[in-house]
Amino acid sequence: ALENENRRLTALLGLAQQTDDEVTVARIVGSSFEAPRRLATLSAGSAAGVAPGQSVRSPDGLIGRVLETGRWASRIMLITDAQSNVPVRLARDGTPALAHGRGDGTIELRTLEVGQNPFRRGDLLITSGIGGLYPPNIPVVVVTGHDGERAIGRPLADPSRMDYAIVQRIYQPAAAGPLDLARPGQPAPPDRAA
Repeated sequence: ALENENRRLTALLGLAQQTDDEVTVARIVGSSFEAPRRLATLSAGSAAGVAPGQSVRSPDGLIGRVLETGRWASRIMLITDAQSNVPVRLARDGTPALAHGRGDGTIELRTLEVGQNPFRRGDLLITSGIGGLYPPNIPVVVVTGHDGERAIGRPLADPSRMDYAIVQRIYQPAAAGPLDLARPGQPAPPDRAA
């Protein structure tokens, strides 16, 4: 029932999509659930083009990012890991937030605006693209409740229920590399309000 609800949410928003920045598709061969580290092992490494910083997702949503690679395997930090922070936005109205792993299988949601908690039970949060690692519009978490002033959610993608994952290129390569290798960006359009 939970898996069907996840699919319904992502299909409803049109976010379950084919990726055009796919590096490889690989099997998740193991994961750790010892608190607070939440890691998984992927059956593809540098030989398949996998590199640290790349995002890992399933059709249901974001799983995490590549932490380290070997030739034939990679370690993934899951979004529920206590060291994981993912820039997200509320799908309902675009409110920016940060999805912080709690190390217990849940995610804490922190708004970037001080003094307000705009999250409601059932709200969906998706990647914002800010920070450059994760491409925008990947489903991440659904709000399940509140713990005081903090909103708590569960990830939409559950690595323990899937066999394969998609590794995607870093959204903006300058986010993970030396600045001298960054390509020049497009200039901002002129401010017409002035």
